[in-house]
Amino acid sequence: MEEAWQKKMVVLKQCVQWKGVEAEVEKLVEWYEEKVDIFEKEMGDVGQSMEDVKLMLAELKDIQAEAKTNDESRRLMNGRADELIEEGNIAGRTIVKSKLETLDGLVAKLTEMTSKRADLLHRSMEFYQKIKEFYDVLGEWDDSDGSESESSAVESQIYACRLIRDKLEER
Repeated sequence: MEEAWQKKMVVLKQCVQWKGVEAEVEKLVEWYEEKVDIFEKEMGDVGQSMEDVKLMLAELKDIQAEAKTNDESRRLMNGRADELIEEGNIAGRTIVKSKLETLDGLVAKLTEMTSKRADLLHRSMEFYQKIKEFYDVLGEWDDSDGSESESSAVESQIYACRLIRDKLEER
């Protein structure tokens, strides 16, 4: 009877250990699912101004930093799960390993999405910089003393418009 009780206690302790790992993995899965959902909804948003893009890039940087920390936690949980298996603790292996695989997929997806988002925002920043350059050229016309001929001003305007068009066509 004592031996059966001891075996039961070992199994219960193993279950508690797996539940701890499972709870941590579930927190990470929820965080990654939330971020992937946000990125799917906002992926096409390129901002309405250079300031918008700067803010979006700062937010993206914060998310990437948090993802890096969470990725370290994910590696620790993978390592802890492997340790439990090596110790012969197999009570919750299937459930936790399945959740870890789901988490690995979410990490890969978020990594890809943040990379694409960063590229898109950097391109948007370039676009807004070109528009700023265009407005700077327009400002120079306004500041001119009238010595610039009308045809020269029109040519400059056409040139600036072509620059913007070319930038848009590159996308």
